[in-house]
Amino acid sequence: MVRSAVVKVVGIAGAGIIVMENMINHSIFAANCIAVDSDDISLHNSSASVKIKLDLSKIKNCAANAEETCNEIRDALQGSDMIILVAGMGGETGTRAIQMVASSARKLGIDLIIGIVTLPSSLEDEKLHKFAEAGISALGKLATSLIVIPNDDRAGFNDLTHIFKSTDAILVEAAVGLSGLVLPTGLMAVDIEDVKRVLPSECAVTFGFGEAAGAERALDAFNKALLSLSCGGADIADASGVLINITGSADMTMYDYNSVNRILHEKVHADANIKIGVDRDDALGEKVKVLVYLVK
Repeated sequence: MVRSAVVKVVGIAGAGIIVMENMINHSIFAANCIAVDSDDISLHNSSASVKIKLDLSKIKNCAANAEETCNEIRDALQGSDMIILVAGMGGETGTRAIQMVASSARKLGIDLIIGIVTLPSSLEDEKLHKFAEAGISALGKLATSLIVIPNDDRAGFNDLTHIFKSTDAILVEAAVGLSGLVLPTGLMAVDIEDVKRVLPSECAVTFGFGEAAGAERALDAFNKALLSLSCGGADIADASGVLINITGSADMTMYDYNSVNRILHEKVHADANIKIGVDRDDALGEKVKVLVYLVK
């Protein structure tokens, strides 16, 4: 019997834990969850199965002083095939702790360490932005794959509430889509080795997604996902690897799948690594959702 992949999501600090809670409440989310924070209230309110309290002063002063915490993190990550790290970069806890968690995962020999993080808006404090960028640069050397969602992309919203809700929703979609690709709950799961092949070590990943209903719903959703990729400066024609998750309810058809598969192979280079998974979410009703993870 083939062993199912073990996927763990680590929500780090306030922003990461909020996003992780939204994942837990998602209709098709099935990964194990770990909350990591220096704030007691945040951890108390989290519904994660594992909660790890950080001493931020030790992390700031010297990573070696936090060895006890590192051991606790390694124990929580043990046995994982893939871990997904979620955090908002720029704050002290999230920016520093996500590197600690990624380093612990490296030491355990976990093959897939995927960071999904936000970059503060360029309109925010310059020091905050620079600290976030430095943290992302350091994380890029520890995580095997890194998805960065810039808050600047949501600058068109009228107020901060909409900006943060929009960013959180994208983080949730990215993480739930990845976990759904490899977990056996999916209709057509992707083997963990295929994910490693498409997402090589230390790669930057551009994420896009779209939803649509109607006769050409899968194709329309795919085109929306491609549009969001292009807004992030990515062109699928230049991709060296593409992971796709097609999600729909019980009435999803082979026509939906074939619509995406046909256009995808028309657009990408013949040498690109491509893998498509299919997941079921009855909450979508008549809609189909397409999530795209692209590596240049």
